[in-house]
Formats: sequence, structure tokens, C-alpha cells
Amino acid sequence: MADNKKLSGALQENILTLLCFDTEACSTIIAAIEPELFESAVIRNTADVAIAYYRKYKKAAAEHLPDLLEDHLTSKKRAEAKMYTDLLNDLFSLREDINRKYVLDQLQSFVRQQSIRRSIILAAEQLQQGQLDAAERTITEGVKKRISVFERGLSIADAIESSALYDSYVDTIRTGIEPLDRDGICPAPGELYTVLALANRGKSWWLQSLGKFAALQRKNVLHVTLEMSEEKIARRYVQSFFSMTRRPENFRVPLIERDNSGRFTGLKWRQQRKRPALIDPKSRKRLTNRSASFGKKFQRILVKQFPTGQLTTDGLYSYLEMLEMEEGFVPDMLIIDYADLMHIDTANLRVDTGRVYKDLRGIAVDRNFAVVTASQSNRSGEDSRLLSMKHFAEDYSKAAISDNIVSYNQTKEEKELSLARLFVVKARDESSGQEVLITQSYASGQFALDSIRIRNNKDYWQQVDGAQ
Repeated sequence: MADNKKLSGALQENILTLLCFDTEACSTIIAAIEPELFESAVIRNTADVAIAYYRKYKKAAAEHLPDLLEDHLTSKKRAEAKMYTDLLNDLFSLREDINRKYVLDQLQSFVRQQSIRRSIILAAEQLQQGQLDAAERTITEGVKKRISVFERGLSIADAIESSALYDSYVDTIRTGIEPLDRDGICPAPGELYTVLALANRGKSWWLQSLGKFAALQRKNVLHVTLEMSEEKIARRYVQSFFSMTRRPENFRVPLIERDNSGRFTGLKWRQQRKRPALIDPKSRKRLTNRSASFGKKFQRILVKQFPTGQLTTDGLYSYLEMLEMEEGFVPDMLIIDYADLMHIDTANLRVDTGRVYKDLRGIAVDRNFAVVTASQSNRSGEDSRLLSMKHFAEDYSKAAISDNIVSYNQTKEEKELSLARLFVVKARDESSGQEVLITQSYASGQFALDSIRIRNNKDYWQQVDGAQ
């Protein structure tokens, strides 16, 4: 009971006393709390003037408090004047004997308790307004409230001594496509990586491929699907990991030819023997035995389906919080397949689409993981060999918000030949404009078998035309 009392009235006055009289403690308290956390209006108002005084003069208000609160102390409302007088008397008497270290150590408990209390009240109001996702997020944020630790930032001298300065791609998650990985055009913590493609043209396969390579790098992957079922996405992962077809079939795969310097010289095709098929009755046993060799890599990929058009960013945030609390699963990469299918106000389509992308990048920064999504190109992209910035559908701000954008390009002729080109539309830390050829085998679940940077498009198109 004594502890509970300390976390209510007494602790609040102790914190306020330090805020008003202890210059050294002021910055720590101001960084940790908001005046709204105090339950009493008298304490909140006193905290407001103390904070304002410190920010202006860089020292505690101390003896100036009576002057700062003069209007309240001399109020014609006797009850008001008495409350402020009693509070000031308590503060001045407490300042001599207050246990500074103890009070600062209790800041975390105070912030958590008051945050939970406030979140419950706010969530109740949101529930009355029918805002279920917002209410759930409010509660989970209140439960997990922590004090933000002050960090001064990075000096240039510190940077020179840091190994991160000399390895720009240390935190990136490789894509499995060598030209992109070499230039560091990859998903990274705190960034939004956007794939641009035509409708029904490889977006989901590409996202799944990124998830696969992330898991191979021992990264946790949360794959949120808003269109396909969890089972279909899982099947594609299995196909990709084990190079399996859905049913027995013959197919051919393209091969890239290179000169001694590794430059593109041509294409040839090889007939692929039948691969193990998922519908084979022996597949279950075969997969069970082979999956053991992958250890925990398969446990690193979690697929979650939400109904098309219903997932809000608040709902996504709440799911992430619950996933961490209930399952202990913290993603290194979040795949949204795809963001344009989240809940968007159709009456304000362009503005709300941009908001969704801003929120996704905000989540990436807040939780320090990579967010990967796809965007559908507009109709003008259907007649273009190369999708660029101008081909973003609905809201161009999606391009401005994304850290890296790579477009998927494939003509009808290329599709028949299992070829595609990736074009670097935007790279946050590198030059854009690179064009990369990839060979594919969707039949066996492979988004990119091989890759090479194209430097002479004329030679490439002659090869494509000659293969028809």
C-alpha cells in the first residue's frame, strides 16, 4: 500500500519539487514526462510554468515560483488560492529533504502508471465512437510506455572511429540480386522499400523472394498479405526454398552468357528436367525431412492475412504490439503485400494513399525494421518498357516517401522467355538509373535465378527479338 501511495499523490509532488527546485534534474524530468500525466490541475499548471521557466532561463524556477503563480495565489476564488498556497508551502518544505535519486528512479513507474490510466480513458472514448483499431493501439501504447533516454547524437569524431562509416551497407538485408546487393539498394532498418510494377505482373513473387532471402540471413520476416491467402503465400515460399513445381511439368530456363569481364554477351535456354511437385503424394514426407536442415529459418517467416481494404495503420501497429507480447516475435522485415490494398478513404484517395505510406515509414523508423511493399503503376505504364517515377498510381508522394524504389519491367515477349528487368527508380544513398536483367522460373518458384547489369540495351533487345 505504501508503494501505491508513492505512485500517486506523494510521488507526483516529489517529481514536481525537483522540477521546480533542482536545475540538474530538470532536463531529465522534462524529457520523461508531459504535464498531462499529473492528475491535479494545480500540479499540471505549476509544472507548466516551471517547464516554461527552465526552457527560457536554463535553470529551475525556485524562488520565482510565487511570482509565476501570482494570479492563482491572489485569485478571488478562495478555494483556488488556498490550493495553490498549500501546494507551494508543501514544495518549499519538501525541497530540503527530498531523496533526489529515489524520485528519479521512480520516474519510469510514474510514467507507465499514468500513461496506462490515460490510455484507458482515451480508449473508452474511442470505443464509443466506433474506433476499435485506434482504441486497441491506444491501450497497447499505454501499456508499453517507456521513458525515452536522452541521446546527444553523433559527432563527426565519433563517426570516424565507427566501423559503420566504412561499411555503408552493414545493416541492409540482401535481396539475392547481385547488382542491387553490390550497390546496397536493399531493404534496411528504418526505411521503406517500394516495388513498382504493372497489375498482375510479379509484385507478390518479388516480395516473397525478398522475404526468403531475409530469412536466409537469419532475419525475422512478417509477411502481411491483403490479397492472397496465407496458404498460397506459404506455398510460394515452399516452392522457392525447395525449387518445386506445383504439378509435374517440363519447362525451360534462360541462362545469361558473359565475357571474361563479366559483361552481358547473350542468352541461351536450357530444358529443365521435371522438378519435385507439390501434388506428388511423397512430397509431404520429403519436405518434412528436408525442412529439418533449414533449422529455425522457416520459423523466421510468419504469414498473416488481413481482409482487402480493411487493415488500418493503427490496426497494423496494434497487431505488431500483440505479436511481440503474445508470441515474442519481433520482425526485422515487414512485408506489406501490398500497401495500396490497405484501408484508404476513397473519397480522399490521393491524400489518404500518401498518408498510408507516411505511416508505414513512420512504423519502420519507430520499430527500427525494414518495411517492404509494392505499388501498382498507373495505366500509362502499360505502354512503357520502363516504369519510372511518373508511373506511380494515385499519389506521387509515395515516391517521395520511399527510401528506395525499384520497378519491375517485362514486355509480353520477355514474359514468354522468362526474362524481366529491374530499374532503380530511386536510391536514397546511391545514384539511380541502373537497369538489371533477371532470369526467372515461376514454375519452380524462383523470382530471380541469375542477374546482370545491362549496359547496352541494343544488344539485349536483339537477343530477345532473335529468340522469338
